[in-house]
Amino acid sequence: MRSTRGILVAVVLLAGGGALSSLTLHSFELSDTIGIRLSSVDDAAPPPVTHLLKGAVHLPLGEDLFLIPGISLWFGEYLFTGETAAPAELEAPDASLLMIPGLSLELSYDLPLTRDLSAGMRGGILLQFPFAVRGYGEDPSASIMEYYYGGIRLLYLRIAPELVWRLSSFGLLVGPDIELPLFHVWDGEPFVHHLLVGLRLGLRFYM
Repeated sequence: MRSTRGILVAVVLLAGGGALSSLTLHSFELSDTIGIRLSSVDDAAPPPVTHLLKGAVHLPLGEDLFLIPGISLWFGEYLFTGETAAPAELEAPDASLLMIPGLSLELSYDLPLTRDLSAGMRGGILLQFPFAVRGYGEDPSASIMEYYYGGIRLLYLRIAPELVWRLSSFGLLVGPDIELPLFHVWDGEPFVHHLLVGLRLGLRFYM
């Protein structure tokens, strides 16, 4: 299982490394998405509020068009129902605390609205790699890891339009953040399951 995770990470880094090395850095950003992760399981806990921390760089592809590779991190507690992983209440019995780093690759087209304000049409793909860091009660960590990695449930579509107010060498950004689990295309689960809907706030620093 660990080797599978390593191979997936290596493929992503090698695939993007050569092409990205020829691009110049326009800006980088730090953001926090405050959101909820939904579940289709009837007796699951209420959607937990999560903080998705993200760092990304903007590489210009043309006028107002940018390639945006990024990394992210969030934590969540999950249980295993026997068929699927679902959100759990804080320190619930028979649950597992997951640390979930991610790698993303997005495109953004920036539309200037005023001299200092712009709108970004932004979206791309996201790979998330859950790791169990602590179990409670009858620890379901092994079953949850098998659910994600055995079923290759790692791939999401990210949609994140934004408004950016540039102040000087930095800017403030705000916008919705949606992560749609693409792995439901092959596993047959409802698309609302593991869906993230949130508000993203952040800072962008210009080179």
